[in-house]
Amino acid sequence: MLSNIFKKSSTSLKVVVMFFMIVVIWMLSGAFSGKESAAKVDKDNKHANYKIVDSIAVDKAKFLIFTGTVEAKNQIDLINEVDGRVVNIFVNEGQQLAKNDPIIDLEKKDYLDKLNSAKENLVSKEVLYEAALKLSKKGLGSESNIADAKAQFYLAKAQLKQAWLSFDNTTIRAPYDGIINKIDVKKSSYLPINSKVGKFISNQMIQIKFDTPYQQFDQIKNSIGAYVSINGQKVSVPKISSLSEIANELTKTYEAEIITENFNNTLKSGQLIKVFVYVGDFEAHKIAQSTLSIDTNGFTGIKIINDKNIVEFIPVEIIDEDKDGFWVINLPKFVKIITLGHVYLKSGEKL
Repeated sequence: MLSNIFKKSSTSLKVVVMFFMIVVIWMLSGAFSGKESAAKVDKDNKHANYKIVDSIAVDKAKFLIFTGTVEAKNQIDLINEVDGRVVNIFVNEGQQLAKNDPIIDLEKKDYLDKLNSAKENLVSKEVLYEAALKLSKKGLGSESNIADAKAQFYLAKAQLKQAWLSFDNTTIRAPYDGIINKIDVKKSSYLPINSKVGKFISNQMIQIKFDTPYQQFDQIKNSIGAYVSINGQKVSVPKISSLSEIANELTKTYEAEIITENFNNTLKSGQLIKVFVYVGDFEAHKIAQSTLSIDTNGFTGIKIINDKNIVEFIPVEIIDEDKDGFWVINLPKFVKIITLGHVYLKSGEKL
């Protein structure tokens, strides 16, 4: 029926219809060829994005990496040796002090009076002792009188020494170079003997504490040395000074400690710091961080091409890091590492 209508149509209409059909056929053929071309390009681009690098292991020191907490090695409570009212507080919390710098002054009058009295008493006892010696030389004094005068004289000397000490203790001073971390008293308050007046910490020696899991206990115990990262610089520190044999009940980890000097007072108590513990030398490969991936079991590793050109995921252990990458172990000495496009590849896939 359509053919009869087409035959009876005018020539101009036939031309239009024929032109329209040609255009439709051309567009459809172009669409299909475009899809095929796009698929081919995508496929080519996908393979072009893969990069495989031949890597050879080198001897590298293995470091276990932890986050440690800095604590002052020497932390003490400041205690007053004598009672009295606070008349001066010379420092502020956080202020750095040298040994014997004054921190707090207590009222001195009573102690000054006792000091002067002790001085006068000593002079008196010394005169009596010398008089007893003179009488003894003349044969007028007894041995017991001399002994008694001598005892009184030495007692007076001891009392004067104690009076000087008490007077000196009215000023509470820095016990060593360090920082006044806290002041617990106020001006005009009265302090009984042995009151806690503040907390003082050393800025010379510090301790760095960190927790280690059971799996790394033996390596930490037998470690050779360590270093810490300070402002991006690696600074050597002594090896582990102590390692707890009892695990924390909550974390099931063991506390380790490093004692070292405070490097130009750059580290502050409570600061977090990265700790690298040296546990030996191993054959390691250097990789970029982007090369690492995580498998379905949660293991961190890399993808390689094995001898059969099959993609294989191998878990690795990071033993050290530099500014431009990680050092990893548990790989063969010679290995082909997929450094680009590994996210699109699955283990077991053959290239």
